[in-house]
Amino acid sequence: MLALGARTNSVMMAAAKRFSLGLLGPFRLLRPEGERIEIPSKKGVAVVAMLAMARDGERTRGWLQDKLWGKRQHAEGRGSLRRELSNLRKLLNDGAEPLLICERDRVRLRLDLIDIDARLEPQQFRAGEFLEGMDVAGEDGFEEWLREQRNALAR
Repeated sequence: MLALGARTNSVMMAAAKRFSLGLLGPFRLLRPEGERIEIPSKKGVAVVAMLAMARDGERTRGWLQDKLWGKRQHAEGRGSLRRELSNLRKLLNDGAEPLLICERDRVRLRLDLIDIDARLEPQQFRAGEFLEGMDVAGEDGFEEWLREQRNALAR
């Protein structure tokens, strides 16, 4: 019985050492210790949300650039995405294991290190609109993605 209790505690401690991402209602991201991570830019929030909702937590840089910097010239958009990813890595990768992986042509959020409310079973959803109050002015690609996500979650 004691071994079972010890195992249960170690499983609970392992689960407690995960990031927590709230996309239902206002965006909120918490470190494993419970400290809130403030992402200062809307596009940074959008990048995290888009990766979190991707099937494997992964998107190409081109896809992200098209959705969030689609109105800019290609080189300017690529530079803006690079800068945003650099800022996000500084915020998210200060622990033992990096949460955000940026490769040459792909960007990945480590889904094995994070609990995401919008990816839970529907009966476990708490009240709240997906990315409540979120808007990235002038970026139709993002607005389309956001509409699709809200519709999919409403079903």
